[in-house]
Amino acid sequence: MSVDTAPPHFNARRNRSIIHIAVLHRHASIFNLIHETGPNKDSIVSSLDSNDKCNLLHFAEKLAPPDRLDLLSGVACPTMLELLWFEEVKKIVQPSLIEMKNSEGATTSELFTKEHTKLLKEEESWMKATANPCMVVSTLIAIGVFSAAFTILGANNNDTGTPNYLEKLPFLIFSMLDVSALISSSTSIPIFRSILILRCAEEDFLKSPPYFYRTNISTHN
Repeated sequence: MSVDTAPPHFNARRNRSIIHIAVLHRHASIFNLIHETGPNKDSIVSSLDSNDKCNLLHFAEKLAPPDRLDLLSGVACPTMLELLWFEEVKKIVQPSLIEMKNSEGATTSELFTKEHTKLLKEEESWMKATANPCMVVSTLIAIGVFSAAFTILGANNNDTGTPNYLEKLPFLIFSMLDVSALISSSTSIPIFRSILILRCAEEDFLKSPPYFYRTNISTHN
């Protein structure tokens, strides 16, 4: 059966379409079929659940099922991906539905906060617990490479006073790597510290904490 001829509602009793179910269970491939529904698109997007009066965007704000969250790689990713999913669904919803309240009087943003409070706290705690030892490691690396920068390998030439290995390729490679390590570790220290003192809001997971964490962990790999 083609998308155009398929019945618009998957659960007629609750007035839910298959698109609503796809949004709720985070099935992007099925959700993308909304663009192929032709004249049914507006009616599907604007239809409300007959029980709780939730529109399509309310479904996007509900916490993803555990089996979908388990598929996400990394603890710092779920909230960010949940927010990205919401923004994607928001693109096809009429503006009048964005601030619409369900039967419990909750808007889509209020529902997101309610559904994701526990997940947000868990991710914030995990990131800070991980950032603390990372900052310690960055500090130790900075101290080590800073000391190494003033250590002249091979001693000095008694006649000229210059390092014996100054023009040797291994010495040049060591110097460049030492400077690179010093810069990356010194940069990472204040960034990891900012994660420790930062109080994360929902919108921050679209930018700051995940970005800082991924960037700085990569510099130490």
